[in-house]
Amino acid sequence: MLLRGPKVIKPALNINRILFWADAHKRFTGYWPKRGSGRVRFANNETWNGISLALLRGTRGLPCKSSLAELLAKERGRRNRYNLPALSINQILNWADEYYRIKSKMPSTKSGAVYHRPSDTWAKIDKALRNGNRGLPGGSSLSKLFKKHRKEMYRYKGTRSALSINQILQWADAHYTRTGCWPAQKSGPVQENPKLTWAAINIALRIGGRGLPAGLSLPKFREKYRRIPMHCGRPPMSIKKILAWAYTHRARTGRCPNVNAGKLHEAPHENWKAIDQALRIGTRGLLGGTSLYKLMVKEKLRAA
Repeated sequence: MLLRGPKVIKPALNINRILFWADAHKRFTGYWPKRGSGRVRFANNETWNGISLALLRGTRGLPCKSSLAELLAKERGRRNRYNLPALSINQILNWADEYYRIKSKMPSTKSGAVYHRPSDTWAKIDKALRNGNRGLPGGSSLSKLFKKHRKEMYRYKGTRSALSINQILQWADAHYTRTGCWPAQKSGPVQENPKLTWAAINIALRIGGRGLPAGLSLPKFREKYRRIPMHCGRPPMSIKKILAWAYTHRARTGRCPNVNAGKLHEAPHENWKAIDQALRIGTRGLLGGTSLYKLMVKEKLRAA
């Protein structure tokens, strides 16, 4: 059985002390230290490899994750291959959205240079995400980032077919007829095209992908093309208006409307199932606690 000695706890470090040691190394050798520079002058039991690991992991009292190369580039102006501008997650996602708008797919490590910064490549960004360089937290990658923040765009590989405004309107109208609600980002797959989801359509509308104009979203799209207020999804209604529709429906069909009566002839963007739901839960300006059937019974609206 092997016996292990007590664990050695190394003393805390700080940036000023590391820079003092780096300056001394430069004076004695003519070069700035790097990870493989061996033992640190004027410091017992310290190596540049150990300091580099502590900077990378943010241990031994160091404030944040960095690297020896980044520290010397920032504080001493050392030119090296890591001396590149800082990155942020939002910046990378914006570049990815632009790439998606043009290519209809997400970038990968083989996608070459970034459109808005030719000095950067997607392979370099992937490496920075993995290692935690250039102001990024580390432990990630392009694929992990896109799966987390652009899941619907990353799900399908390759070029995707273009979409049109009329096509989306047809799907949205059909969704409303079936469910009584306009489609939202969390409405799942499009029934007429199960490989496509409403979340993917929402992203394509937002960034201008798949041949669509940019700057929209499902709520804005609904407001622009169907005149449905964005803040509530559907316009308010009243009992008086519902009863007027019910009387007209009875006069036309000879029967009272029910939840399966479909669209209203007088208001094609309304359906009786949605009205029943609003009566039950109390949305769209209604009090709730009733239903379409109870309202018909209360008003003694029976078949003519």
